[in-house]
Formats: sequence, structure tokens, C-alpha cells
Amino acid sequence: MLATAYADRNGNGTVVLLNRTTAPMSVRIEGAPAPYTEIEVVDPYHENARTSITDTDAGSSVLVAPGALVTLTNVSLRELPGDFTWE
Repeated sequence: MLATAYADRNGNGTVVLLNRTTAPMSVRIEGAPAPYTEIEVVDPYHENARTSITDTDAGSSVLVAPGALVTLTNVSLRELPGDFTWE
């Protein structure tokens, strides 16, 4: 399992999980700045499948399928921030 997490001072956070094994893995998420509101799964069977979630209290677990990339976030997916600029 490869994992990376990002958080800002405003309580926004994102965790990205990649299961490189051949077996599903359950991952427990702790220490998030705020509950996650969206999950996105990318694997051979789901192309950017995004779902709203509500039950991500401290210590929540997520099952990551073999070869899957899972993103948990409380930042709106597929939307750029209002102050985003491209140079």
C-alpha cells in the first residue's frame, strides 16, 4: 500500500491510497483534519467513480481493491478553487 496525505490550515484534507498487492486491503484513517466527504475510486472496473460519503469519523476504514487508487477528500473533486489561476 502506498499512501500520501495532504492538509491545509483551513481543515481541508486529502488522502490518496494505492494498493499494489493482489489482495484487498482495509486501511484505517486516523488524524484527518475534518471528516472526508468524497471518495473517488480508479481501477480496472471503475473509471473515476466518485461518491459522496458521510461516515468518516476518526478511525474509519476503507477497503482498497487490488490495483485500485482511492482518493478520500473533503475538497470538492473536479472543481478548481475560485482563486485558481493558470499562468
